[in-house]
Amino acid sequence: MRTEVRAATGMFLILFILLAALLSAGLGAAGFSFEEATTVAVAALTSAGPLAYAVLGPEFGFGGASGAVKVMLCVAMIVGRLEILALISLLNPGIWRRL
Repeated sequence: MRTEVRAATGMFLILFILLAALLSAGLGAAGFSFEEATTVAVAALTSAGPLAYAVLGPEFGFGGASGAVKVMLCVAMIVGRLEILALISLLNPGIWRRL
C-alpha cells in the first residue's frame, strides 16, 4: 500500500473520531446521556439516521431538543455527507502549493 494512501486513510479515521468525540461532548453538555450522545453523533456523521432509533428505541426523539442541538446535528449531517477526504485536501497547504 502506498504511503499516501495510508496517510489519507489515517487522517480520515482521526478526523472522523475527532468529529464524533466533539459532537458527543457537545450533545453530552446539552443533557444527552453518554449512550444517546455517542449514538446520535455517529448516526449524524455517517448518514445512518435510523441507527439512533434502532439503538435507543422508538421512544427516543428530538422534539424537546434545543435549537443549539438541532444546529449541531444539522452541521454534523452536512459534514457527514461531504467527503471528509475532500475537505482534508482543500485544507492541506501542500495541495495549494502544487497549483
